[in-house]
Amino acid sequence: MLQLILNVLADFGLAQKLASKSYLHAAGT
Repeated sequence: MLQLILNVLADFGLAQKLASKSYLHAAGT
């Protein structure tokens, strides 16, 4: 159960990194 939670948190963190990266790229253009 704990591993599942950690996996979800890791996926969420990765998604946020990708989102902020694409947001910065869009804002820069």
